[in-house]
Amino acid sequence: MEEFVAYKLALRMKQIGFDEPCFGLYGPPSKTVFLHQYGSSISKEQIDAPLYQQAFRWFREKYGLFTQPNRTVDKEGVWYYFSIETKRTDVCEGSFSYEEAELACLEKLIEIVESKSE
Repeated sequence: MEEFVAYKLALRMKQIGFDEPCFGLYGPPSKTVFLHQYGSSISKEQIDAPLYQQAFRWFREKYGLFTQPNRTVDKEGVWYYFSIETKRTDVCEGSFSYEEAELACLEKLIEIVESKSE
């Protein structure tokens, strides 16, 4: 289920305050995503599994961190990166597929918020 943020990142998002209702949950024992039935509560062992678009929206609305996907073509081929607009611009760079760039960007967003909390 590649539409959902990976378990480890979802857990880190929870630790920095993510608490929005999600379509999916990570639950024991395998930490795999299953669909959340609305109206039912979640246990301490379960955590919300946000979609990538929901995660990026949360960072934008809660922390004012705007992301921009970019595509570059050079002699090495096509690669993607995301820029993050803060007071300065942080760039998640590298030779990535779109999905790898998206993941790297989400990791960077979490790092930015974690560093503000310290």
